[in-house]
Amino acid sequence: MIETINLVKEYNNNKAVNNASVKIENGNIYGFIGKNGAGKTTFIRMIAGLIFPSSGEIIINGKKDYTSLAEQRKNMSFIVETPYYEPSLTAYENMELQRLSRGISSQNNPSQKWLEFVGLSDTGKKKACNFSLGMRQRLGIAMAMISEPNVLFLDEPVNGLDPVGIIKMRELIKNMNREFGTTIVISSHILSELYQVATKYIFIDKGCIIGQFSKEQLDDNCKSYIEIEISDVQKSINILQSKLGCVDVRADNEKKLIRVYDESADTSKIAYHLVNNGISLYKLNKSGLSLEEFFISKVGG
Repeated sequence: MIETINLVKEYNNNKAVNNASVKIENGNIYGFIGKNGAGKTTFIRMIAGLIFPSSGEIIINGKKDYTSLAEQRKNMSFIVETPYYEPSLTAYENMELQRLSRGISSQNNPSQKWLEFVGLSDTGKKKACNFSLGMRQRLGIAMAMISEPNVLFLDEPVNGLDPVGIIKMRELIKNMNREFGTTIVISSHILSELYQVATKYIFIDKGCIIGQFSKEQLDDNCKSYIEIEISDVQKSINILQSKLGCVDVRADNEKKLIRVYDESADTSKIAYHLVNNGISLYKLNKSGLSLEEFFISKVGG
């Protein structure tokens, strides 16, 4: 759906985004992960057409010329840094203002529909300036979704929210993707939150894209495992599978290592069965990276 090729944005000889090549496919929730100042917001602003790239290409649904990109962006919505709303208006009045500015029909009352979807249908005459931060974030999403875009970009949507607000935002994002098939790109530096909603991940550091992963690939890198150094790799695998029912067992024959990824695997039982079947056991320990450790291993620091 969206592709960038060697995208660069330079300010005073400093590359805020540096040769960023990314593919964003339909129907996924993307976690766009990077430290503060890594280039996430600059990248999103270029996709939105708010700033022009210094070089490189943006391709949306196969289109890349300026006029065609502008047309394609009509099917996209962006909340960059903070949602925009009129503080002196109610939630419904803000929605109606957005509806009219986008030329959306009032049939079936889309303003009320989306306020109900984000949980703001009962705010009545309360002005937006009196909303909590979480309510303002949800109003911003309702305003962005009134046109039912194919793609929604959210820039740090949980910043400053309390735990209840974070949970509500998380469920809202999942529901938008599940019920409407909206492709969602969420930029954040809070890895634990992204891990609970995203299906694919893009890592950015110092303006450079340093990795793109599916959730399965990330799980594989971050999953805990039991590492065993033994005298006979194949015999050990047979024992683990037949005696303990281990399924996810991976071997490194050269180093005479086995990694057991089964969550139910017990180190004491593994040691007992291997030793009692004549296997010399040189090392047995639990290992694995947390999501944060894996990210730091990629970006340094």
